[in-house]
Amino acid sequence: MVLLAVLAPPKVGWAHSGTFTAISLDEDPRLKAAVIRAAQEFLRTRQPPVAFDSINGKIAVNFDQERRRVVLVDYLPFGTTGRVLVSGFKDEGRKSSGGAPRITAEAARRLAEPVFRRVPREKQRELVFDEVTQFGGMHHVRWMRQVQGILVMGNEDFSVGVDQVSGAVVYWDLGIFDFPANMIETRPRIDLAEAIRRATDAAAAEVGEAMQSAEDFKPVLLIYGRELRWAVRLTNGKPGTPNASQYVLVPAREGEVIFRGPRDPELEGLPRLYVERPVTQNP
Repeated sequence: MVLLAVLAPPKVGWAHSGTFTAISLDEDPRLKAAVIRAAQEFLRTRQPPVAFDSINGKIAVNFDQERRRVVLVDYLPFGTTGRVLVSGFKDEGRKSSGGAPRITAEAARRLAEPVFRRVPREKQRELVFDEVTQFGGMHHVRWMRQVQGILVMGNEDFSVGVDQVSGAVVYWDLGIFDFPANMIETRPRIDLAEAIRRATDAAAAEVGEAMQSAEDFKPVLLIYGRELRWAVRLTNGKPGTPNASQYVLVPAREGEVIFRGPRDPELEGLPRLYVERPVTQNP
């Protein structure tokens, strides 16, 4: 992967995930003109872009062949409003070439806050601070989307990369929100006990042996797209065997149980504060 993925920690894909290089916008000249104009106005330049890519559903407007200076443009509103929105930026020229780290994680968050405050207010309200991680000589400050207190999975987040030496903001990236909050399911129709029962019944049919909820993973409610699901980890209680671990998603109303496999980086990497809080039990 290129673009921001070179600088930021890898994300587990869901909605609008994936990178496609050297795309063409020639089939829609109006869209192409709008994308170029938005990127140029953001950078305050008349320099023409040299290439376009697609990253996580957004158009990446590259202003050099090495993809070191990039503006990310959300083009989805164009079909209804005729407008596009700048939703990310990267300038590797701001990254220090060396030196001892001087910026702490706490300082990086303070430096990222003014960038966060430029996010549209309606999205700001749904973004909850997650964590600061270190990768590639930068602090990566991340906020994740929650609706009615329930975490939205995928790339619906906001992140800022702060150089560990200089404190310069090297990139920021606002994910695409697939659905407005009022279209997202937030009230489970089944409680946790029923979700575990459905998961274990499905597992017995799928893998052919009895399984139970693992004690070292706390089941949580999560939003995927606009659907509410219980995330559960099952185990057969026999370490080292193929079914010692099995992550499953149980729709919080009706639907097929989804098996995610013995490991799931997305579920294993859930924010600690989100996992440790009380679970909503009652539908």
